[in-house]
Amino acid sequence: MRGIEGKVALVAGAACPPGLGRATALRLARAGAAVACVERVEAPTPDGPVGGLPDSACATREALEAVVEEIRAEGGRAIPLQADVSRSDQVENAVAATLEEFGRLDLCCSVSGGLGPGLGSGELMELAEESFDRCVELNFKGAWLVARACAREMVRAGRGGSIALLSSWAAVPTYRNTSVFCAAKAGVDRLVHGLAWELGEHGIRVNAVRPLGVDPQASGNPYLQSIVGQTTAGDWASEKVALRRMQSPAETASVLTFLLSDEASFVTGEVVDVSGAGLL
Repeated sequence: MRGIEGKVALVAGAACPPGLGRATALRLARAGAAVACVERVEAPTPDGPVGGLPDSACATREALEAVVEEIRAEGGRAIPLQADVSRSDQVENAVAATLEEFGRLDLCCSVSGGLGPGLGSGELMELAEESFDRCVELNFKGAWLVARACAREMVRAGRGGSIALLSSWAAVPTYRNTSVFCAAKAGVDRLVHGLAWELGEHGIRVNAVRPLGVDPQASGNPYLQSIVGQTTAGDWASEKVALRRMQSPAETASVLTFLLSDEASFVTGEVVDVSGAGLL
């Protein structure tokens, strides 16, 4: 796609489920961008609910390095960076490391976030305050911190840029046990429009995608599987998706890449529905 070759991209959430970051990083690298792969890294434990991990908003160090090695094996340039997107100092350090390695920053994609027992999953009346806070921090505040840190560098450099964030179809309806996640993603929708207006004069575009359901068997995300199980018909895709199937990470990554490219040069402030015509 036009406007990616020779650019430098930062992808936050590069190795966590459901694989959107990995798919986007690979696609950007194949289009000619150097990629800083950023991830919150956690060590697995025997009782971790997501493949040994505490939630779906993180990955192992090995998983992060595997994404980088996959890009390099195809002849691309990439570096692994560890950062919790809810921590401004860690996000800013990741941006600084990107500049030190590649000398510039043009594209920003943040697909960090997720669900988990300590990450907002549960009944609102019983939810621990710490779980509520953590969900908002990783799914909403984190998107702002990544976008802000990257945008500041783009403004300083004066070359414009493009930012793509991850919303969710969950911003439209509310599913039981995921209400905080739904509210956080609705916040991302509003954040996109506000940032687009603030950054437009600097030639920086800001957009997001709103997926509905990446196949849980591909993503390894048991929390999406729990939502799938809330249907009465027993076939969630047939009941909720016009295309009658779940989506792959690559299908969302292709739209994220389009939004980051010059092919979308007059698209900003938009949240693009990639739900396969999902139903409430």
